[in-house]
Amino acid sequence: MKTTSKVESKGLMNHDPNDTFKYTVKPPQGNLTKLSDNQLKTYLSQFLDTLNTAHYIKDNINRVEIKQELDSFYTLNNSGLFWLTYKKPEDKVKILEGELLNASAQGLNTADYDISKLINYEQEVYNAKNVNAFELIQLDVRLSIAYLSYAYHLQNGRIKPIQIDKLWNCEYTPEPVAHTLATNDVQDAIEKVTPKNENYKELVKALAFYRTINVNGGWKALPDDINIRVGDSSNYVAALKQRLILTHDLKDRKLKTTADSIYFDTELESAVKRFQTRNGLTSDGIVGKGTASVMNISLDERIAQIKLNLERIRWMPGDLGKKFIYVNIPEYQLYVYENNRVPLQMRVITGETDHATPVMIDRLHYLVFSPTWTIPQKIIQNEMLGRMKNDPTYLSRNGYDLFEGWDSTDPIDPATVNWETVNINNLRVVQKPGRRNALGLVKFPLTNGRSIYLHDTPSDYLFSRDKRAFSHGCVRLEQPDKLAEYLLSDQDWDSFKVKEYMEKDEPVNVKLTEDVPVFLVYRTSWVDTNGLINFRKDIYDVDKIQLVKLKSMQEQQMASLL
Repeated sequence: MKTTSKVESKGLMNHDPNDTFKYTVKPPQGNLTKLSDNQLKTYLSQFLDTLNTAHYIKDNINRVEIKQELDSFYTLNNSGLFWLTYKKPEDKVKILEGELLNASAQGLNTADYDISKLINYEQEVYNAKNVNAFELIQLDVRLSIAYLSYAYHLQNGRIKPIQIDKLWNCEYTPEPVAHTLATNDVQDAIEKVTPKNENYKELVKALAFYRTINVNGGWKALPDDINIRVGDSSNYVAALKQRLILTHDLKDRKLKTTADSIYFDTELESAVKRFQTRNGLTSDGIVGKGTASVMNISLDERIAQIKLNLERIRWMPGDLGKKFIYVNIPEYQLYVYENNRVPLQMRVITGETDHATPVMIDRLHYLVFSPTWTIPQKIIQNEMLGRMKNDPTYLSRNGYDLFEGWDSTDPIDPATVNWETVNINNLRVVQKPGRRNALGLVKFPLTNGRSIYLHDTPSDYLFSRDKRAFSHGCVRLEQPDKLAEYLLSDQDWDSFKVKEYMEKDEPVNVKLTEDVPVFLVYRTSWVDTNGLINFRKDIYDVDKIQLVKLKSMQEQQMASLL
């Protein structure tokens, strides 16, 4: 690139081993205090071209993306300084500094953006007798990196969801932020990149609420052997009331007498049930070992849990659509959303630990009434093969047909199979339609290649349990007929027609008028439509994995600066 000054920019920026943040500037020949705008733009472009990203961009996971954002940002600004003038920083610098100082309110780490060092460096630059142009360039770029990094984290998250490799199974496309940041005021830009979906702002408020409890001293643990219920008098009651008052499950009121402080009344029972409901426990109003263990989960752990779930919201599309199906795996619950309402919700059964239901974004095109079920080879070999060998009637008694080859349409008699020599991978087992079919009476196929879909189940009794991780990965529905009726209501289907087709002898496919997005998500903390902060058990250890990845990210950032 051509230069417009005799001042040489090469070799000006040298790493100071005593300061992992700042680079020193050697005194060059020429006047660096009165460069023209064009000269500044030239040197700024050269500086970006030769930028040592490992030293300037702390985020080792998104470093490449943030450098691309940085280049786009200054291109949109015509390669000029964005934040600074020779005389003073522009007013928007203070606004940015305020946003960065408050990054923890969004569940992010303020230290990731070097805000304290930026403030000190700014004072150093402007306290000099003559402001050095290359110091201005460096400071301006530093401010932009902090701005872009914060906005990128706010919109897309700090780590890539694919790093949660045990569960994540959907396409993740980060949203660029440079254009938004370069063409809007700082506060407006930050507002635009802040997630708007899934009650994100309510969960941010929940984070502030739990941090306030923490600052005020937190809560004391209840004894492990506690077992009290309505009508009991116990010295544990006062501690229980105080615990529930802190989280606003129980109204704070003055206790009239000593007896009042130890008596387990109906008001306290209602508060306990509220706590149990929003924590996914049996809502019986009894405080035993199970409820006490959840109440005793530390505030630090709850705060970390909220922050992890804020991060997972950032991985989602900004707009989920006007009508969609939303399944929260750890909650064992399905919601149908339409125009910001929830016209239908139901309990679900999700995958057991060894067959975890994956997080995914998919689409529903059609329904299958009275479906057959082609059993996956893994299930045949791990769960059915022994029974098939030892009992020739096992398949027929349970409504299965056995086929040799994947194209065959004629069932074979299991008694004719030589189980010692047969190629098991060439056998196909299909369960006929009917009430004993593992998929139940209606199936909601998805487009993924992992045979993950929604379906009915004959095992209705499992829906009464609090913990419902029992499937091989698919999502079993408590009220599949209600979901089918809702999805087909625009085609004049009612409950009678749905039930008629659920009892057909052969499968019937019914296409939807329009595709419906389906989101299988993993939320262990959220704010529900009633404004209640919910928590659930981390059934697949996703919180744990995510915490390890974030900790590793911090450690690698520190190591890269040494």
